[in-house]
Amino acid sequence: DILSSIDEHETGGQNYHDKFLSESFEQPQSAIQYSDHLSNTEGDTHTIDSELDVENPDINRDIQQDNNISDNLYVQSEDNGNYSAELMTTSDTELLDYSEDSNGSVFVDYDEDANQRQSHQTNNDFVDKLDVGSQSDWESPRKRHIDFSLSVLQTRLEANLKYIIRSWSVKTHKMVSRILPDYDHDVQVPGSALLWGAAGVPVLVVVLTIAVYVQFGRARQFNYYVDQARMEATLGRNSKDAIQAAPHWRQVLLWSSLAHEIRSNHPDVELLETAAIGFLDVIDRVERVDVELISLDGLQPNANISKILARGSSVYLLDLKNQSVNRAVLTTSGQYQLDPVFECRNGAIGGQSIDTLVDIAWLDTPNVVGQDTLIALDPDGRLLYCTSDGTMAVTLLTPPYDGWNNPVALEAFQGRIYVMEPDANEVWVYTRDDKFFVQAPERYFSESAIDLSDAIDISIVQGSIYILHEDGHMTECIRKSQDLPPECNLEMTYIDGRLGRVNDTSFENVSFPVSMAAYPPPYSSLYLTDSKSPGVFQFSLRLAYQREFRAVSSNGEVEAIGFAVGPGRDLFFASKDSLYVGKRP
Repeated sequence: DILSSIDEHETGGQNYHDKFLSESFEQPQSAIQYSDHLSNTEGDTHTIDSELDVENPDINRDIQQDNNISDNLYVQSEDNGNYSAELMTTSDTELLDYSEDSNGSVFVDYDEDANQRQSHQTNNDFVDKLDVGSQSDWESPRKRHIDFSLSVLQTRLEANLKYIIRSWSVKTHKMVSRILPDYDHDVQVPGSALLWGAAGVPVLVVVLTIAVYVQFGRARQFNYYVDQARMEATLGRNSKDAIQAAPHWRQVLLWSSLAHEIRSNHPDVELLETAAIGFLDVIDRVERVDVELISLDGLQPNANISKILARGSSVYLLDLKNQSVNRAVLTTSGQYQLDPVFECRNGAIGGQSIDTLVDIAWLDTPNVVGQDTLIALDPDGRLLYCTSDGTMAVTLLTPPYDGWNNPVALEAFQGRIYVMEPDANEVWVYTRDDKFFVQAPERYFSESAIDLSDAIDISIVQGSIYILHEDGHMTECIRKSQDLPPECNLEMTYIDGRLGRVNDTSFENVSFPVSMAAYPPPYSSLYLTDSKSPGVFQFSLRLAYQREFRAVSSNGEVEAIGFAVGPGRDLFFASKDSLYVGKRP
């Protein structure tokens, strides 16, 4: 800044245009040198100042102003003709704690032409007029010595950064004004907003790229699934027999389901799926039942229907989640509706407190309520009676001699009540005395106990007890006389007459059974539901596989957990909080 101030004054002088310092270090300079050593000059500072006042008072004023800025500014002439300009500020030197010898220097040498030599001669004449003791050799190369401080470097960097941001803002305004005709030019976009915008653009590009990649990736995946389904369908059609074709058509269903997850209701996928279902339903003996949803207005939220019983025109639903039983009745319109009068739940009833509803069964007369009624059992042996008119009554079953130990299933048959207790490996039998079950229970397995630790359900048909185990195998026991011990088939054999299947003690489609329902003639059947299969499997009383019922609603297949056979051809399917009804094919 000091040199620039002197240069501006010299450039504006009328008589000494060629005699003073120029603005750039790259041009020939005057023989005047600034230093902190006054001893090298023949005159003193007052002599130089006097000469400068006489020859050019403007220059003297400039130099005087510069002296106010810099602590050390002096003029001298060297005998060797070397020119050196040195800028030193006491404050910077003290701040950085640099010695004079350690400061870095930048030297620039110049070649001179004829004009420069003439300028040098003029400058020599000017120095003579100043009466300086020795002349500088203007023909010799000159060196410029510059000291930089950290504060100056920081200031320059900040200035450059502000200039870049300002330029960016101006260009952005121009671009936006071209795109938006009504753009207000006076609106200034903050630099921080521009920086955030610059950082957000690459992020947006990456997000869009990923979205496009995922979309195209899903399209390729869908096409791959469809191609695989078509290939398996071709192999299935070209197979020699149904046994060889069945695995291919099962693969068609698998690939079709994967394609449905990406793109539903695609016509090609639906055609492949329909063809596979049509073939497999025949060889697997699957009968699809069109069902309608029964309106259950008044059912408590988040219901979990685990078991259903159908008696006459009524259907009873055991809701384990809310510990209650609901009743749906057939109306004159031919539709089933929830009965608002019927009540059957846990809680305080007639001086007794029902804890948890374990299971339900149907009890004929005679009994304490004087009519055919629904009964429910709690873990402490309390028997809850629920009549169709909403009346509830409680009696207490006499506990076994060791007390109750987690009973899990209840059944009634020919005036007797059967309670299965797996932890005791026993089925307790209560015989009715007049209207009550007040006597101590009898052991069903009076002489030889069997392993019931994994038993989950029990059904009785024509005197035979069927016990379902959690791995799907079935135990059958029958008493030929009340005075004789039961004869048991601990692991009944499932007879599977389908193509390519074998008879075994376990059934392929019943690996995680949930419930069992048994019916006497004319049905004479056992029905099993499985948590991993949507269908209901029908067996004869000898466990010969007959068919699988699959409920199909307007929303697709229904995953049946509970099942019951109603009057006529009615079939009931329970799924979580919903109840469906359909007609047997």
